[in-house]
Amino acid sequence: MCQQWLSIIGLMLDISGFLLIAREWYEMFRRYINERELEISEFYARYFARMEGRSRTEYEMDEDNYSLGRHMGMGLREDVRHRLKLFGFGVVLVVFGFLGQALGSVPGGVPGTGLQSCSTFGFAPPTLSAPAIVSTPSSR
Repeated sequence: MCQQWLSIIGLMLDISGFLLIAREWYEMFRRYINERELEISEFYARYFARMEGRSRTEYEMDEDNYSLGRHMGMGLREDVRHRLKLFGFGVVLVVFGFLGQALGSVPGGVPGTGLQSCSTFGFAPPTLSAPAIVSTPSSR
């Protein structure tokens, strides 16, 4: 395997890690929006409950239920575990991607391994030298 393949693998790991982190950020953004929408709907629910003469909304009446808090806590822990896995795996991919790119760029091959530059194996692209000009006698 040529050393330059480490750069390609590193780039793929980098983009995969970045996309995982971006997905986690997007999920958090959606959660933020949902929380704001919930706050607004709870405000309107309290407002209309007061307009109807009730002292509490249906949601506020359910707050006396002890198991509700436990279930909400379990849901939060599950969500945090999921987000931590996404973020952690994304960071690991980015770090390994960086290492792959760095090893793929070391001049002369990776020391201590059999990985050398592709040009060492004869896979180098042709050089961009000027073509030889062949002079021929003119036929005037």
